[in-house]
Amino acid sequence: MTSAAAQQAIIAQFDLALAAYPTTKPKVQYPNRNGVDLATQVEPYIGLDIVNITGQQLDLNPKPMSVQAGQIVITAFCKDSSGWLGAANLLDYFLPWFELKNLSAGVRTHSAVYAKSNSAKGWEGYPLVVPFWWTRIAT
Repeated sequence: MTSAAAQQAIIAQFDLALAAYPTTKPKVQYPNRNGVDLATQVEPYIGLDIVNITGQQLDLNPKPMSVQAGQIVITAFCKDSSGWLGAANLLDYFLPWFELKNLSAGVRTHSAVYAKSNSAKGWEGYPLVVPFWWTRIAT
């Protein structure tokens, strides 16, 4: 498996969750894309980030297995001073799509954690952090 395949598996799961969203779908900010115009956006929106953190050799074979670990960060954004309920509802929806899952391409996730909010450019971001890992054989 490659890093690109792992990221595609995570994005595919996110897209499945978004496609099944029960009401009007929120705008989405994908990794390294400008999908939300903050000058015109007024409703809460959702952001997806994939952060690779560490790797570890698993055995001593000539071509050893390696585990790669990271975090899926799903952040719900609300306008400053608009309250947190819109963000909480978005995160509560996405949580069961990612927590403790076996995604395609061998990506597995741990239990999620809600992280401290942060403010930037007139928006308050409320992150949900989902640790993940996948294995590969070193070449």
